[in-house]
Amino acid sequence: MIQKWLSHWPVFGSAWILATVIGAAPVALPYVAGPPLTDAISFSFYGYVVWAAAIASWMALCQYVVLRAHFGHHSITAPIWIPATVIALVVAVLAIGIWQATVIPALVRSNALQALMQLGFPGVEVIIGLYAIPIALSLGLSQGVVLSNLYLRNLVRPWLFANLAAALIVAIVQGIQNLEMDNLLDGRYILDEARLATANVVFLGGSLLSVVLYGAVTGLTLFVLARPQNGVDTSPATQSGSPVSA
Repeated sequence: MIQKWLSHWPVFGSAWILATVIGAAPVALPYVAGPPLTDAISFSFYGYVVWAAAIASWMALCQYVVLRAHFGHHSITAPIWIPATVIALVVAVLAIGIWQATVIPALVRSNALQALMQLGFPGVEVIIGLYAIPIALSLGLSQGVVLSNLYLRNLVRPWLFANLAAALIVAIVQGIQNLEMDNLLDGRYILDEARLATANVVFLGGSLLSVVLYGAVTGLTLFVLARPQNGVDTSPATQSGSPVSA
């Protein structure tokens, strides 16, 4: 019955977006819990990697629940979605860490970063938001291989493009959010209650919108890929077959 309901886009889309939002919800936990959790994540790269792996595990589990309900209990490949997502996100976080430790200092030394700061919106704000690109590349490739094995056809390319498109949209939203936060802060380190409340709304609202849009783009792509093509049923493989590689 649930599988039949999820065959309709409004139901599947809502379920996928809800799973993505619930999966991403713990990201806000450090801002609510405060120290020492924020210190463990902010001042320890190892702690940040562990935190990213925990978030990825939870989000992948939430998405897997939707995948399992949509594809049915017979799929033996769908559970691989969880470790594939965790490994991909950890690899992306490590790549971002190396970028921040090598490229960013080089940009600072060459005064290139100062030049970028003069671009205004959507220049530096979107550039800052492009941290999502390596995450999209890693998730697109890793999860794309899993989907390819589910459908026994190569779906790496469309899933990779969907993740990159979602990352670009998230970068734009994050750029707007960063611009609004800069306007609210206006060089201040201490905000009055009104500005602080507005800043919280902008931060949480922008973050929620980013997650919803990411879930909508990837969910729509997954729904389209799951539809029969040319009258041929593309339901996931029920038995192990020849894996489809990227």
